[in-house]
Amino acid sequence: MAKSVLTSDTMPKAGRVNE
Repeated sequence: MAKSVLTSDTMPKAGRVNE
């Protein structure tokens, strides 16, 4: 889940799509 947090921190939009 670390990747999700990192992505969300840098790009919340991209993190949401990734999830």
